[in-house]
Amino acid sequence: MDWSGISDILVTIIEAVIITIVIPMLSVALKSWITSHIKSENQKIALSFLALVTDAVTNTYQTYVEAIKGTDAWTAEAQAKALNASYNYIITNMSDDISKWLTKNQPDIEAYIKTQIETVIGTIKDSR
Repeated sequence: MDWSGISDILVTIIEAVIITIVIPMLSVALKSWITSHIKSENQKIALSFLALVTDAVTNTYQTYVEAIKGTDAWTAEAQAKALNASYNYIITNMSDDISKWLTKNQPDIEAYIKTQIETVIGTIKDSR
């Protein structure tokens, strides 16, 4: 029996569960708890933005990355495509409040959003 193969399968299953179920659930619960304790509108908008970034990364993982990660198709070009997919998800689903908040607080909105995407991805990787 190839224990290494079984181990790889179990790790893949655990990663999928963490990324597709646990992180979104924790994100919603944390957002709800923090929102109930935050009085500042700017902090609420920042939290909504973080939730949107987390949703974007999770969506991209489920619809694109999961199928090719760990294969020869997972190239630098594919990773850039995943980053752009998350970015486009955020731009498409961004509320007016978040858009105004970003315009007011970030001189380079695209760079800021992509940095936040990378931060969420790093957090997910670190949680494994």
